[in-house]
Amino acid sequence: MAMSNGSMLLVRFTLFGCGGTALSISLTHKIADFATLITLLNTWTAACGGNTQPVVPELAAGAALFPPREIPGMSASVNTAAEKFTARRFVFGASKVEELKNRVKSALQESDGMMFEPSRVEVVVALIWRCALLAKTASFKPSVLFQAVNLRPRMEPAVPETAVGNFVWPFAVTVEEESHVELHELVRRMRKSMREFVENKVEKFKEGGAFGVVMESLNERAQLLKKKDNIVVYKCSSWCKYRVLDVNFGWGKAVWMCSVNKLVSNTISLMDTRDNGGVEASLTLNEEEMALLEKHHELLHYALINPSII
Repeated sequence: MAMSNGSMLLVRFTLFGCGGTALSISLTHKIADFATLITLLNTWTAACGGNTQPVVPELAAGAALFPPREIPGMSASVNTAAEKFTARRFVFGASKVEELKNRVKSALQESDGMMFEPSRVEVVVALIWRCALLAKTASFKPSVLFQAVNLRPRMEPAVPETAVGNFVWPFAVTVEEESHVELHELVRRMRKSMREFVENKVEKFKEGGAFGVVMESLNERAQLLKKKDNIVVYKCSSWCKYRVLDVNFGWGKAVWMCSVNKLVSNTISLMDTRDNGGVEASLTLNEEEMALLEKHHELLHYALINPSII
C-alpha cells in the first residue's frame, strides 16, 4: 500500500485470480494502536457475519485519560532511520521457544538462584537482541531496547481492551557492558524494567497525570540518548495473544498476517504463529548487519528464516 500522505485510515481489498484475498490496512499511530485495530476488525467481521449485537468500541476512555495537549519542544519518537535497511522474518516454533525458556530458567538458577517463568516474548526478543549485538563487526557499544506496553490491563481499574486510542507507551531496557549480553541477563533486565515501569509509571497515567508522565518519560529518554552515536537503539512491539488470525469476514480464517515497515530500522515486531505456541518475528536492520545476523549460528539453532506461510 502506498504511503498514506496524512490519511488516518486506508483500506485496500485485493482479490487474486486463484480466489484468494488480501486485506491491507494503514492506520495512523496518532489515533490508534494494535489493540484498537483488533477491536475494529472484530466489530467489522461480526457485522459481516450478521451479528446484530457486535462488541461496541469504547470511545470515551482515551479522550478522558489522554486529553489532547501540545508537547513543547520535544519529539515522542526515537529515530532509528537508516540509509539502507532491510527486513527479515524469523519463525520460532513452539518447541524451540520452550527450549529457550528452559535455557534461561536454568541459567538464572545457576547464576544467583533466581527463578521466574520467562515469557515467550522475553526469550525471543532477548535472543534477537543478543544476536544482533554479537553480529556487529565493530567493538561493543552500549544498547537500549524500547519495549512497547499495552497500558489497558495494567491500570487499576483496568481499561477495557475495546477502548479506542493509542494506549501504548515504551519502557527502556539498557545494556551497558558486554557481559550484560548473556541471554538470561537480558531477560532479567527486561523483567526488572517492566516491573519498575508498571509500579512507578502506569498508575500515574490516570487521574489527569498522563501529561506529567509523558513529559517525565521524554526527559528521561533524552538523557539516555544524549550520546546517540555511542549507543545502539532497538524498538520492539509484541502482538502475541491478539489472535489476529481468527479474523473471519465469512470466507474463512486468515492464513497469515504481517506488518510492513518501510520507515525505520532496528525494529522487532512479534506475533503468534498459527498454532499460537510459537512466535513469528519481523526484524529490520542495516543491510550489512542483517547479512551477518541471518548467518548467526545461535539464532539459526532456534529460528527458521522466512519459511512458507502455508
